[in-house]
Amino acid sequence: MTLSKSLIIKLLGRFPRPLLLCVPLAVSAYAGLTNGQKTVGWIEFTKKNYTAAGAYFTQAGDQRGLGMVALAQKDLEGAQRAFTIVGDERGLGLVANHRHQYVEALAHFTRAGDDSGRGLALLGLRRLEDATAAFAKANDWSGLGLVLLSRKDIPNARAAFAKVEDHRGLGLCALEDEDFETAAREFTQVEDQEGLCLLALKEGRLDEAMSLALAQKDGSLQGMILLAKGEREAAEVAFTAANDANGLGDVYSAGRRYAEARAAFEVAHNPVKVIQSYRNDFTLGDAAKNEQAIAYGLKAAADGRMPVECLCEVADAQYHAGRPEEALTTLTQAAAYPGGSSEVALRRGRILFYQRQFEAAREAFASVKPGEVSAIAYRAATESLETLDRYRDLNLASSPSF
Repeated sequence: MTLSKSLIIKLLGRFPRPLLLCVPLAVSAYAGLTNGQKTVGWIEFTKKNYTAAGAYFTQAGDQRGLGMVALAQKDLEGAQRAFTIVGDERGLGLVANHRHQYVEALAHFTRAGDDSGRGLALLGLRRLEDATAAFAKANDWSGLGLVLLSRKDIPNARAAFAKVEDHRGLGLCALEDEDFETAAREFTQVEDQEGLCLLALKEGRLDEAMSLALAQKDGSLQGMILLAKGEREAAEVAFTAANDANGLGDVYSAGRRYAEARAAFEVAHNPVKVIQSYRNDFTLGDAAKNEQAIAYGLKAAADGRMPVECLCEVADAQYHAGRPEEALTTLTQAAAYPGGSSEVALRRGRILFYQRQFEAAREAFASVKPGEVSAIAYRAATESLETLDRYRDLNLASSPSF
């Protein structure tokens, strides 16, 4: 199982990065502390003693603190009420981000002048270049690590997280590398129950994962676990309750309900999965859907929504349409964007292999770097290198599909 980008965003996007990393100094700046109750409340909050923190914030009349406590306890309505009372745009942005309402979150964070928050919302919108710029402006290394992780650039993501001792981010890097021992150690160090739940899910300990998800009141994680168990109806209920359109799209895709999946992925701002749902319909015999996938992917890339990933999907569709040279040109365009060289090389190598241009394919596969694509994809590249010579002497004709 590959770590889902939407879940990465969810796990790392709970609270503003300075609040997590610079307590109690940044907490003081954030809350505008004026008395001892607030100070003690924030100290208890950082210790995850939410009941005690709430009591101190109540004594101090600190609605911002009460909003953060409610958010930590998954009481989104309570958090919104508290933040609304004091007009806390940053807090309201956090609530909207938690609800996957990224456009609304971006508006709140922009009004608050919170560049880290803007980065989180932009990442939710899959506008990776804009998210990078926002995190860089905020000097937010954890946010930058998150963008790099989304791009499968694990070495640089790990370096970014290590720079600010972000154990949650380091755990997610280890999880992506399937280094489960390190992931467990990192998540345990910061008592990250959500990360430990994701670890249990990836290792196939589904009952344990469900116990953790229920304890965290996390509907998205519950939906993922139910889907892994093949319980699609229950997963749909969980994702619906969590307002998780991306999860719903996965449920619909698993049931071959591709039109519904497309609509859900569009709501989730996930252009890659929209393209894939078009192509899934194409494999079921709807020839028009392949061209629709190409048109959609080119438009999404032009709009700056995951351009590397979208162009790679477009190239696959163009190859299936019998236009291999056009597909290779599209991959050249994708390679012009930062962070996608290995993914582009993998796709290029595959096309060249099926065109039986073995030496060019070898060069492409050899340029794929570990850590820049998923572990499964990197194994595919290395295995392709190992087997190329076996095909050279078979005199196979070019293949119109993968």
